[in-house]
Amino acid sequence: MASYAIPPRESTKQQEESVRSDQAATDPVDPAAQPLNPKSDSEKEMKNQIFISFTFKARDKAECLKKKIEESLGPGTCWICTEGVGPEQGMRDEIAEAMDHAKVVICAISKEYPDSAECEREVKLAFEMKKTLIPVLLDDVQWPLRKSDGGPSGMSYIFADKLYQKLYSKNSADREVDLEGLIDTLKEKLVFPGKVRKPLSASLEESKEELNQQLQQKYSKLTKQVRPIPFIKDKRSIDKVFTDVGMNYKPFGEDEPWQKLNNHHEIPIGTIGQSRVNIIEGDAGYGKSMLSLRLVHDWCTRDQCPLLSNIDILIYLNLRQLGGVASIYEAIVKCLLPLDSSIKEADVKQLLQSKDIRTLLLLDAYNEYPDKDKEDNFVSHILQGTLLQHVKVLLTTRSSCIPEECDVHAGRIKLTGFDGRAREDYVRKVVTKGDEEATQKILTQLNTNATLADICQAPLLFVIYAHSAHRAEINIDFRSVTEFFGCMVKCFHYHVRNKAQTKATAEEQAQFQEFKDNHDTLDRLAYEALCAENQQLTWDRDIIAGELGKEFYKRHTDIGILVEEEVINRNFPSQPDPYKTEVRLFHKLACEWYAAHHFVKRLRSSPSSLPGNLVDLMDPSELQHVYRFACGLDPIAARQVLDLLKQKWDCNSLAVLCALEQTDKAGDVLDTVRDLVSCDVIIRGSDSRLLRRTTIELVQRACQHEIPVSCLRLEGCFKRFDATSSCIILRSDFPLANLKTVRVLHMSEERTDVEITRDELFRLLQTCEGLTELRVDSERILLPLSIPPETIPPVLRRRNINILCVRQHGLVYRLSFEHGQWKIHNQCAGQSLGVAINQRDSQLGQEWCLQELKMAAEADVSIALW
Repeated sequence: MASYAIPPRESTKQQEESVRSDQAATDPVDPAAQPLNPKSDSEKEMKNQIFISFTFKARDKAECLKKKIEESLGPGTCWICTEGVGPEQGMRDEIAEAMDHAKVVICAISKEYPDSAECEREVKLAFEMKKTLIPVLLDDVQWPLRKSDGGPSGMSYIFADKLYQKLYSKNSADREVDLEGLIDTLKEKLVFPGKVRKPLSASLEESKEELNQQLQQKYSKLTKQVRPIPFIKDKRSIDKVFTDVGMNYKPFGEDEPWQKLNNHHEIPIGTIGQSRVNIIEGDAGYGKSMLSLRLVHDWCTRDQCPLLSNIDILIYLNLRQLGGVASIYEAIVKCLLPLDSSIKEADVKQLLQSKDIRTLLLLDAYNEYPDKDKEDNFVSHILQGTLLQHVKVLLTTRSSCIPEECDVHAGRIKLTGFDGRAREDYVRKVVTKGDEEATQKILTQLNTNATLADICQAPLLFVIYAHSAHRAEINIDFRSVTEFFGCMVKCFHYHVRNKAQTKATAEEQAQFQEFKDNHDTLDRLAYEALCAENQQLTWDRDIIAGELGKEFYKRHTDIGILVEEEVINRNFPSQPDPYKTEVRLFHKLACEWYAAHHFVKRLRSSPSSLPGNLVDLMDPSELQHVYRFACGLDPIAARQVLDLLKQKWDCNSLAVLCALEQTDKAGDVLDTVRDLVSCDVIIRGSDSRLLRRTTIELVQRACQHEIPVSCLRLEGCFKRFDATSSCIILRSDFPLANLKTVRVLHMSEERTDVEITRDELFRLLQTCEGLTELRVDSERILLPLSIPPETIPPVLRRRNINILCVRQHGLVYRLSFEHGQWKIHNQCAGQSLGVAINQRDSQLGQEWCLQELKMAAEADVSIALW
């Protein structure tokens, strides 16, 4: 609550110090850590549990927020400053007392909030008192918070690890905002009558305790059997090898921005309240399963992860193993509980259906779930909310395989891979065990090859590289993912061979070489597994051993490329053995590697046509590495693959990645480059580092060989133009130089203002020698308001470049080199125009808005200003 609500206050410093001194003696305790209080239904305990901090100008919105909350949680739940409280009544004491009593402080953030010194004091006091802080956005404000002059707010640090909740609508007609997420969060944090859970019956409590005991025994085994890479035989505990990857969180709703999470403890599991279902997504090898195991470990240890500490039952299921399983209850009994367990499916059903038991379902590897395409499967019902609708769900999957059945309230957590700090942490913690010299050697090798560094953004690939590089000298001159993965597979073989070298016979050594180079049967099995309906990625041990041959099978299980795992026998008790052994490749990426070899063989055998089952069953969005590996393995197959990607699936981004997997024949590569740059080439800020670098390399290679680039689109990635080096610098700090054959340059930006000066504009146009059009489709990229005609270089005048700027509501302006002024381009008189001037905009941004008003008036365009 802000100082605008009352007259100026006296002795501010003394009063504030008094408040803090008084509060220090209260020794407040985090309410989130307190047990549920069976006496919390009293009106006295319920009163004023929520302190609402706001500015006077947002009083109406704060009052409305208070009313809405109390409609759900009961009258008197919230405390806000009333107009009748002034300095003479001890207002600061009143605030301190209210905050001391409150369990939660809601920061109702309006546009004026970041500039309010009183609101900042309240936030800092709440922080010192260890209150639960919930930032709620009443207006469209910049996050992290910045003051109106563009400077950082003192509250930004405190809010750095907080997930805000948006309670405004961009549609001015939409006055009703959804408070469900906020109410759910408050229910998690507060002590109030509706939160008191009924004591479980003695039998149900006993069943819950027995189930948890058996689950923890199972999970203890799972989390202590981690092998970082195939040839490492000793199994380790997940907490000894796990390193957090980059994570971004997006609450449900199309317009919600992505928010950075600092570590896995911040993943919203129930306590955030916005989403019943949260999807953890990431590309192949980005650590989804490792993260799942870490969460399981944290639940078992309880004290490691605050967000899991209030979960009564955690159910962890690997969906890859659940083909043909009819129900979630059957899956739990067969996959998680011992054979002699007294807990039956009916008991599990009763526990999971109880709303007095807080349950989390952690469903791993949805993209490998055999039944995901079947209409009636229990996972779909859970995601839709037609089954166990009160249960929280975390589901992991590849980014290309987000379930359509998910309800509209699903949140998204995107894994973005290892950054430099995570790589260093992993090497030091797991690989070199603190050996600084060895650590620096591995990291230095990595940083000398930019392509390798980008490949190793994927945690799985980095882990393979780091362990391999630590154990032996390896060639790091990789130019593609195909070269990298092929080298790593060879390292697996060489490592096992070298260990056995002293006692291996000549025949056995020859066999090592034979198995390393010839794996046609494994290639075929991997290919058939990916092409099969629902992708059957495991094999019965006796069947695959028979197909591969005893020695080949043994060698590949010794290496760790093939992995045995004991699973429930679904035919038990009709068959005597309750368990059976299935075999899989150590990672689906390995399955794609071997499948690509067979794919190439089939393409070479029928160069004029593609296998029908390929077109129907091998979706490149889900199996992109099959296509990339195939292009890297064989240039003839590459041509067919690229034609398929462009003609059938229109996968230009994947085509770019596939094209630059070819590293042998320059002529074939240039033909591919020519085809790809004949249509729009797009670099997005949301692309992976590898895709961005690969696309830049594509453009640079085209310009180097005088191949015209029809249109280069920079979407959300433009940072600045460096006139000194004549380079466009992208937000990832990648440089874009030598753009002489680019015909159209199209730039858009949504996040921050970027100004391009007159001299930078001239230099940019001169650098792009073949440019015919520069189009800036954003209000964030600010070109000069005008240019004195006499300063325009003659060479630019002669080229008559079309310079367009698309501003609010799609209105297009064109810069005339003849007069050096902007004019409205191809718009009819009488069109309406809306212009917004924001105090957070830069000076040039505000001047552009005023210029728009002037041009609109001259062109007879009606104006709406807000």
